[in-house]
Amino acid sequence: MDNPLKVALFVVVLFWSLRLYGQFSAGTGTQSDPYIVTTATELDSVRFHLDSCFLQVADIDLGSVQYTSSIGWQPLASYSVFGAFTGSYDGNGHTIANLTINNEAAGYLSLFGEIDSATIKNVSLENIDIRAGGSSGGLVGYAVNSEIINCFVVGTMRASDNCGGIVGSALFSTIQECSATISILGRENVGCIAGIIYSSNIVRSHAVASIAQARMALGGICGNSSGDSEIGVSEIVDCTASGSLYSTDNSGGIVGFARKTLIERCSSEFDIIWGSMRSGGILAESWYLVTIRDCHAVASVEGQDAVGGIAGTISGQSNITRSYFTGNVMGVRLVGGVAGGVSQSEIFDCFANATVSGSDIVGGFAGSASYSYIYDCYSTGLVTCTDGQIGGFISSGQNLSTSNCYWDMDTSQTTVSYAGNGRNTSQMTFPYDNNTYLNWDFTQYWANDTGLTNGGYPILIAPTVANQDEYITPAVTISLRAYPNPFIGSLNLAITGLKGRETQVNIYNIRGQLVKKQFINSPMDGKTSFAWDGKDEFGKDTTAGVYIIKVQSGGESVVLRGIKIH
Repeated sequence: MDNPLKVALFVVVLFWSLRLYGQFSAGTGTQSDPYIVTTATELDSVRFHLDSCFLQVADIDLGSVQYTSSIGWQPLASYSVFGAFTGSYDGNGHTIANLTINNEAAGYLSLFGEIDSATIKNVSLENIDIRAGGSSGGLVGYAVNSEIINCFVVGTMRASDNCGGIVGSALFSTIQECSATISILGRENVGCIAGIIYSSNIVRSHAVASIAQARMALGGICGNSSGDSEIGVSEIVDCTASGSLYSTDNSGGIVGFARKTLIERCSSEFDIIWGSMRSGGILAESWYLVTIRDCHAVASVEGQDAVGGIAGTISGQSNITRSYFTGNVMGVRLVGGVAGGVSQSEIFDCFANATVSGSDIVGGFAGSASYSYIYDCYSTGLVTCTDGQIGGFISSGQNLSTSNCYWDMDTSQTTVSYAGNGRNTSQMTFPYDNNTYLNWDFTQYWANDTGLTNGGYPILIAPTVANQDEYITPAVTISLRAYPNPFIGSLNLAITGLKGRETQVNIYNIRGQLVKKQFINSPMDGKTSFAWDGKDEFGKDTTAGVYIIKVQSGGESVVLRGIKIH
């Protein structure tokens, strides 16, 4: 069958034959009458109805030879086969047990594979065993503009880059109220919930790392998180993580590496967080515009360079507010109770109650801080340095502004510091000395430790919990159609539902990098079109591959994927 037309016809006939063959016990696949999934065979048939709705009504076991032999389970959806899953799947609280994948040469592997503008909820995966390539996860390998809600994964996983217990890679998506108890091993961008996210949210999710290991960017919740100023930052909110983490570079209790990300009301409790370069109880490394707010970590954080109770390094106009660390911080150089290194950033209303030790540039609060602001903070606990610079509060820095910051000279056993004010334990514990905690806000942020739960040192007032529906994606009126898709040369976009508003079209490559931006003035009937010629902002031809097209108008947005071929 060497004739291309015959091959194409054969594929089409095969697809529709399989689609007709893939039957379910009940339902028509609509939102009001979903297909009913009761067996492994019916679950396997989801791949022939990728735009439909499903409801699982029984526990399913994928442990039979049919689904475990050779390379194991074949993901339900893939753009390289019949496309991404674009429908909805409700696991209804039932389990799917013994998912097995053994194919380290391939990526985008998981139960579902690739999803686009889809909803997956209430799915419980038990005893997964996955060996895969990049962008692989327990439930989803690659998610675009999708929601994953109230899903659970338990088992073991090993993949290369972008590896997550729930999802490997997520763009413009929400992962909400999910949990993973997992042993996970990967190379780069590894997280117990998500490997890497871009302009996405992880909300009210929880992870237990039986053991998690990576070469670079390892996080208890997410390995690598980044966002965009125009599209939106990534947000990791109300999440918890525990267990053991080990990484050569960037090991963080919540996130390994972050850029344009909000980490809020998160907590970690780890037996050990170890990173040769940059390790932190909440975040290993912030690169630019990262906010850590109302977080805390209880852990033993260890490593070599840049080790901190909250962050290994905090830099690039980032900030830490109303957060604290309790535990041990041990490193070689740049070691601190809150941060190993601080640069061009701000830290307000934070404290460390920690034993801090290292060889050089060791501080009870921060190892080094430069071109930054640190206000209304304190540290207490033993600080030891075997060879180099030591500081009760901060060891070294330059162009640093501090105000009303203190360290305990008795517990730290040091009276020297680059910045901060040394006080005795009796001056720092309740009832406080009149010359300590000057101008601190004991109404909104701080409270007196009258019950001695923190040894008499001031405690932070618990933050307000977010609205439970805050991150549910609202309904949109915009409709977007792309044709031909896949395309050669130009991709035509037909857009409706704009209601006379200015429209912005952003096109990204598979790494989330902006390739093309276009503004369109849509007519009052709300219908417009745009033809992308396959070139970037500089008029250069783009390579073949997958591109993400996002249309924004007013407060609404819609996303789809285009595939360019040569």
